[in-house]
This record gives sequence, C-alpha cells and structure tokens, in this order.
Amino acid sequence: MARQLYFRALAGDSAEQLDLTSVPDAVRGRLASLELEWDSLDGIAQRALLWDTGFGYSTFGKPIQIFTDGKHSMDDLVFSLDDFEDAGCDVLNCSQPDGTKYSQMFCYGDKVPLFNRCLIEDTQDDFEYGTMVWTTSTAAWFHRPMW
Repeated sequence: MARQLYFRALAGDSAEQLDLTSVPDAVRGRLASLELEWDSLDGIAQRALLWDTGFGYSTFGKPIQIFTDGKHSMDDLVFSLDDFEDAGCDVLNCSQPDGTKYSQMFCYGDKVPLFNRCLIEDTQDDFEYGTMVWTTSTAAWFHRPMW
C-alpha cells in the first residue's frame, strides 16, 4: 500500500492532509529519527507512513492499529487476483485507459477468511455502508483498512 501511494505521488496525485485525533507514538518515533514533523508531510506521505507503521484510521480520524497474521508484513497484505479467485470470489473486469483493473463482484462473508491476512484493533465507527474487500486499482480511497 505504501508503495502504491508512493507511485500515486510520483504520478502527481495528491490528497488532503489527515486530520487524526492523535498521531501514534510509533509514527512520531519514525518521524523524530528523520527530524520531521507529521504536519510537514503531504496527505499521501501521511497515509503511506501511517500504513507502513501498521495503522489505518476511522471515519472520525482515530488511528486504528493493524495486526498482521505473522506470515505477512504491512507491505504484502494485498493479495493477488489469483488468490482472490482461488477463494471462490468473482471479479469484475473494469477496463481502464492504462490497462485492465479488477474489482470484487461477488465475494460473500464466508469467503473472506480464506484470504484474510490481518486484524484491526477493536474500534467503533459510524461506517454504515459496505466497502470493497478487494481491488487492483488504487483509484478508490478507503477510510477503513480494506482487509
């Protein structure tokens, strides 16, 4: 994910800075070692650092810690098209000008544990609508970790 965000920044994309309720100590520690401040980073850099340090965030801006399954790092939580199809999920082919991208079409709750690679800390949010479980596109932004 951090790598995808890096490539989005190289392509000239931007995002608003995050308005978090607090910046996790682990993130502050990484910034301090580089003599940087959270507020000096642009929105894409903030998201990349937050993710790479093991955090997502709620719709209220609360950092949410992500725990990997012990076999994967934050860098390889994203699963491939083959993994998704092997779990019995159907994909939707979404043709894009720069190539073909895929998104979930049908993947019901009983399939998700087959490719789950992480858990998030217990949190409450007002997030009431459904989200994508999986996509190969970086076009969609998610407030909650999508895995």
